[in-house]
Amino acid sequence: MQAPKKLLVAGFAIATVASAGLFAHSAIAKGGSDLDSLATTIATKYHLNADQVKVTLDQFRQQKLAEREAAFTAELNQAVTDGKLTDKQKNDILTERATIKTKLASIKAMTDQTSRTAALKQLRADTKQWASDNNIPLRWLRASGYAMMGVAAAS
Repeated sequence: MQAPKKLLVAGFAIATVASAGLFAHSAIAKGGSDLDSLATTIATKYHLNADQVKVTLDQFRQQKLAEREAAFTAELNQAVTDGKLTDKQKNDILTERATIKTKLASIKAMTDQTSRTAALKQLRADTKQWASDNNIPLRWLRASGYAMMGVAAAS
């Protein structure tokens, strides 16, 4: 394939990824098979190496996750500066978010849908209780993945 044609194909692939923003956002959030499926679809359609497309999408996913984490940290720090949260609450939030992420990874690995649904329901209830017990608005846990689970209400 000639160099200009390769660039054109690569450009179309990038445009496809960019224009598929909503699907990609869902795939990025979920990772795993959805992201692999997107990579395979792009690779097949544009005659690209599927493994290279998967690596590129994974790098993109990691970059977006890092950007979201940095934005959340900045927002959390601003809340402390503004007096909306204390340093202790900030540290408690960060600790709880790490715990939640670990629990979510375990839940994601469950193969039984009924068990997974029950575990998510229990995690939502536990999270709401933790926020209440610690006098922390539930919205501060949204960056843990809870917005997708319907836990984080505007508070």
